[in-house]
Amino acid sequence: MRIFLSLYPSGNASVPNSMTWYHNFYESLFDLGHEVYLLRIDKVAKLLKAKNGTKEFKEKFSEYLLKTFK
Repeated sequence: MRIFLSLYPSGNASVPNSMTWYHNFYESLFDLGHEVYLLRIDKVAKLLKAKNGTKEFKEKFSEYLLKTFK
């Protein structure tokens, strides 16, 4: 199965460098044999130079997500 997964890898922002969702969700899907395309929200925020959660980020992220998905 092909899966397009967009996630923030940390399960909790108060734990620096936590990769909870990455290790427990992405890697599990991959290990099950799925073809997973991962779009990490933290890396996209740096690329777009916008703070995650702001209106500016949401607008830029929506455009980036659609371009990437197509």
